[in-house]
Amino acid sequence: MCGFFQKNRKRRRLMRRCDKFLISVMVICCILLAGCSGYGGTVSHVTHPTTSSRNTASYRQKGTISRNVPSAEDAMVHQTPSNPPSLSSALETADDGAVHSTSYSARTPYSPTVLMYHLVEEKPFTSLTNLFLRPSEFEDQLKALNKTGYEYLFADEFGYSSRKCVMLTFDDGYEDNYTNMFPLLKKYHVKATIFMIAGSVGRSGYLTADMLREMSASGLVRIESHTVSHTDLCSLSDKTLNRECSDSQKILSQITGQPVRAICYPSGGVNEHVAAVAARYFSFGYTTKSAVHTKGCNLMEIPRLRIFRGESGHTLVAALK
Repeated sequence: MCGFFQKNRKRRRLMRRCDKFLISVMVICCILLAGCSGYGGTVSHVTHPTTSSRNTASYRQKGTISRNVPSAEDAMVHQTPSNPPSLSSALETADDGAVHSTSYSARTPYSPTVLMYHLVEEKPFTSLTNLFLRPSEFEDQLKALNKTGYEYLFADEFGYSSRKCVMLTFDDGYEDNYTNMFPLLKKYHVKATIFMIAGSVGRSGYLTADMLREMSASGLVRIESHTVSHTDLCSLSDKTLNRECSDSQKILSQITGQPVRAICYPSGGVNEHVAAVAARYFSFGYTTKSAVHTKGCNLMEIPRLRIFRGESGHTLVAALK
């Protein structure tokens, strides 16, 4: 009897060991199966960048980088908005409509703010008063910018600086740019860019070839393209579009003896195709869209901050801080 019970105990121990072994094998199999199913399953809560958030188009041009080309902006035909934005609000809103810090200390390195002007005249001689800035107002702005220590860049020097920087740009090439604006540039040792309508050189009320040469030779003014005829480029055929770019570049370069590397789109008329064609001739393109340039901005669609009549130097500098 004792031998019988001993054999039974041994048999039960062996069965328990087999059960444990089988259970262990089943657990391991379950773990392996769970791992395999997870490997091919869907992972939630992971956001991948979409192509819309990346650069969707690039231009291959010597000396330039790939550029994102956003959709066409609405053309602004020399008209003041019914409710023009203040300098502060315009500076705080970037191209995408998102609010960004206006503090230069938040940008490393500093990106230039591009200021857009037209005429420097005491009294407007047309109903388009938004194009006019009093000479005293412009001088007050130069004083304030100099006092604050801003660096001035030409339109073809666009980039990032170790110092706070601005660009002064004047559209169309009116005669007062020579009689009223240029003397103030010399007085305060300030640089500016004139986007000249090549077909208007020498016309009544516009700059002459001699004026352009004198200002360019001073080293304080850079003459860049505003096309030949100041036509909305989005409405042109490819042949005419190419001619507006190439002919304006050739005409202005022959007058000043300097390269023409930047274009300002008339009335802000630019779309993906126009920007692509312009990139064949120019390294930089400027729009009439009111915003502050930020990193990653398309170099063929650089926004500018429109300066309205009545803006003081204090107001301008306060908005730039």
